[in-house]
Amino acid sequence: MADRLQHHEAARLLGFLPIGARAGAPRIADTVYVEIVDFGLSESQIMIAPGTTVVWTNRDPVRRSVTSDSGDFNSGLINPDAIYALTFTTAASFPFHCVPHPDMTATVVVRGDSDTTD
Repeated sequence: MADRLQHHEAARLLGFLPIGARAGAPRIADTVYVEIVDFGLSESQIMIAPGTTVVWTNRDPVRRSVTSDSGDFNSGLINPDAIYALTFTTAASFPFHCVPHPDMTATVVVRGDSDTTD
């Protein structure tokens, strides 16, 4: 339990929260879905607003991972038809890759309020 709390605290400090985590008052956030399929990702650049949850679904027949290049987050191996979800709360770019297949890459770009357009 202590390890889980430490991981949650580290994630909060880095600007994102695992799904189901809470920080401050509840708020409604969008969800973006990304598929891992055919040895690739359905999106190479995922543009989101702060507070958005990204849900990755592994549609391939082998295990995959969603691992930030900087080591800020790591899904571990995601089994076929399983998901990994992460809520991003801070404006920044988060390049990531698949550990077993490092040529599978993409970036989550969390835009600040001044970066959004209607």
